[in-house]
Amino acid sequence: MQQSAKRSSEILKQWIFERSSVVLYWNVFFENAAEMREVEHDALIFSANGCPSDGHIYFDGPHGLAGGRVGLLRFLPRRRPYRWHWQAGRELNICCYLLENSAPFSNEKVGSDKEAILSIADPILLNLMTNLSREVQYHDELSSGIVEGICLQLSGIFERFRSTGSVTGPLTNRFSTDMDLVFKSVDGRRKTPPLHELACELGFSPRHFARLFEKFAGMNYASFVGLKKSELAKDMLLNSSWPIKAIGFELGFDDAASFSRAFRKWVGCSPSVYRAQDS
Repeated sequence: MQQSAKRSSEILKQWIFERSSVVLYWNVFFENAAEMREVEHDALIFSANGCPSDGHIYFDGPHGLAGGRVGLLRFLPRRRPYRWHWQAGRELNICCYLLENSAPFSNEKVGSDKEAILSIADPILLNLMTNLSREVQYHDELSSGIVEGICLQLSGIFERFRSTGSVTGPLTNRFSTDMDLVFKSVDGRRKTPPLHELACELGFSPRHFARLFEKFAGMNYASFVGLKKSELAKDMLLNSSWPIKAIGFELGFDDAASFSRAFRKWVGCSPSVYRAQDS
């Protein structure tokens, strides 16, 4: 990585294994500055002191710069130039460089957590990097083997995620149970969670979860939500005295006109005509 006169970076400890390299860096940022950088290998960087500097990382994307605030855990894709902006301060970092092309981020648009296939906020990744940080900072005669084992786990998780879309292994009965809970939570009301939130809760990428959902439910997520909304709308129109505008708002529509258009698409008539048919 390139060095800059605006900061000082000291290597405190370093382990080099066959498939990974782990480095403990002590960084001192003398003043607010920025530089262009690039890493040779996919890298996970963990702020070991728990107090990361107020920095930002930006990648050149197809629609301009993408990226943003640097958090406790960040990912840098190999050979992907990025602009690193920081503010004056001090930071202790654990850097885990994956020497094989196993990470699923490398060939994807990466600029922020939301754009990565696998969120670096995933609790499994965070837990592994936390354990790695402890072993690197407070090592004993057994730490080298433990550090290498954690690196192999990280590499294996990335490889599994790339091939299956999950960090937890093959789908089991747990997934069926989780999907039952998902179906119950998607009732068509305004608070119905978007697909990416459900995917994050279950540990999947939005894209892979969308495929799994369609396979499991027999329709895509948008169609399933629409079905739930139409069922709830018909029930409320026939079995409640709620005004049509209020029903539409409860279902997530901001005005009666948009609710009416959607209802016509679902049922073939307006909400008022449908309600009148029951009288």
